[in-house]
Amino acid sequence: MGSPSTRSKELALLKRQIGRAMELSLVHLECRVGGTRHRWERVRPLFTFDVGITTAHQCDNCYAIKHECFSPKYGERLHRPVYTYPEGYLVKADKGERAMSPAAVRAALGQRINWDTLPEARPVPGHEPKEVA
Repeated sequence: MGSPSTRSKELALLKRQIGRAMELSLVHLECRVGGTRHRWERVRPLFTFDVGITTAHQCDNCYAIKHECFSPKYGERLHRPVYTYPEGYLVKADKGERAMSPAAVRAALGQRINWDTLPEARPVPGHEPKEVA
């Protein structure tokens, strides 16, 4: 564990990140790492790369789009994924800072969602829920 001064700086950074997370729409917040993440559905690519096979997926929650390119022979990625985000999804951070940590996303979700009014989650097929001590 770091010194009290280091811990204070880490908490201040986390508070700034939570503040940025709180500014996002709930839909955009849920799709981030720390939330439930994107729910990708395969769609037709908007463009293709020069070589390889181009695939595209769109999140059915926030509508972000991800294009990927891979070799049909060996399966290796031939290009980094290209993302197109909806307006309001991207967040600017102070210089040298990460915009938002997974912990900041979880904290913002925990403060924004009324957990008592959420619809009950469906059971996992083939598994009975267990009590965890």
